[in-house]
This record gives sequence, structure tokens and C-alpha cells, in this order.
Amino acid sequence: MPKKRTSTNSGAKKRAKKGAKKGSRKISTLSERFGPEGAISPTRAQLTSILMETFPNPMSGLPFRTVAQRIGALYHVDAVKKHPARGVEYTGQEALTNEYQLCMNAIPDMQIETEQPKFRQDGTVEVKWVLTGTHTGDFRGVPPSGEKVRIEGVDRFKLDGTLIKEHEVFTNYDELGWNGIIVGSEPPDVPLFPEDETDTP
Repeated sequence: MPKKRTSTNSGAKKRAKKGAKKGSRKISTLSERFGPEGAISPTRAQLTSILMETFPNPMSGLPFRTVAQRIGALYHVDAVKKHPARGVEYTGQEALTNEYQLCMNAIPDMQIETEQPKFRQDGTVEVKWVLTGTHTGDFRGVPPSGEKVRIEGVDRFKLDGTLIKEHEVFTNYDELGWNGIIVGSEPPDVPLFPEDETDTP
């Protein structure tokens, strides 16, 4: 009597299981890299690494929503991001994630150059940056224009452990409006932020 053949598909199952694990693997989180919030006092190098990740790179090839969610995860659940010159603020990870996505949608080819963070005596960290790109999506109520833009800014952060608790943004757009960021325009020289003492090694 012929033997009954059974198909276990064990190899396929193993491959499927391996693929599921690979697909569900998360990008290294702050906790994985630096320990649970509050468990350590992060070094300046670690804080610098965290803050540099808040500047989006829409050219990474990832969906903008994914990039925005990764940035949102750098913030405390009830973090506040403020634009003092415009009287605008965003509270909570979801609101911050949405704001980052809207910025990338507006200037999808944006490139951002940053200076090294400055650790200030009041406990905050300051980062100066310049963003360049093409305005092809709605930008804070301004419809797509196709204009090349250049936005200069200063961000100030206050962290709680390895998470950003407070974030203030000051830009030439806030001070000068739309015409002040179009490449080729000649806006007046307006200081973005007052000079003050920093505590850098």
C-alpha cells in the first residue's frame, strides 16, 4: 500500500515567519539606543544625535508620513512646539507629526543644513539651520507657486531625559512673510534671534 504523502511546508512557514519578523521590526527607538526615559542622563553627543533627527529628510525615499511619525516619536507625549512670532503652537505628538508632514508636502525636495547645537546656560539647546527647496504644495495657506525658497531659522529645544519637551522656532518667514523667503528677493537684514551666552566646550 503506497505511503500517504503529507506536506508540512515547514520551509515556507519558516520563511514567512522570518519575513513577518523582518517586516515588523521597528527602527531603533530612543529607549533602545539610550535606555528608558529618565533612566540616564544623556551626553551632549546623544542629545545632538536626537536633535539632528528633528530636521526632516523627505528625500530619504520613505513615505512622508513615516518620516513625520519618526520625528514625532522624538517628542514627549505632551510636548509643545511654538512659533512665537506668529503666535502658533502645537501640542502633543500627533499635532507635531502632522505639522512635519505638511511642511514636507509643501516643499518635497527640501534640503536642510544645520550648524552644531549650542548648549545654553539656561538648559536649552539651540540649533541654527537653513532650508532650501521648491514650493510645490500648500505652505501655511499659500498655494503652490513653483518658487525656489530659502528659509533660515533657529530652533530652541528643552529636553526631558531623551525626549523633547519644549521646542521654539524662529524663522525669516515668521519675520518677513512669504516674499522674504523667495530666492532672489532682497529682504531687509532682520536678526532671527538675539545674541546671548552659550555654554559650549
